[in-house]
Amino acid sequence: VKDLRGKYEFDLSKARLIEDNGLRNTIIFNLRKKYLYDHDVILDSLNSGPHYLKRPEIMQIVKDELHRFNGHLYDLLAFYHVKSCPCCHRYFDSAFRR
Repeated sequence: VKDLRGKYEFDLSKARLIEDNGLRNTIIFNLRKKYLYDHDVILDSLNSGPHYLKRPEIMQIVKDELHRFNGHLYDLLAFYHVKSCPCCHRYFDSAFRR
């Protein structure tokens, strides 16, 4: 992960030197997407490690932050973090009731 971040920061610093605003913004956007994808691939490959989201207080912080800008900066299309969460069950029960 450190190597990935180092390469990302190096590529990002080079991209920031591009004078053409449109080209610079496109390259930076694509670098961010690639970094997020590459980071996600690494996280998906882990079989064990810390399970921070099992701690209710941390899970609540993450949940609150995911919903914070919903409808403003983005539209959160799906959110389901644990099967035992009452708020998720309420949402899914009402959303998929026929």
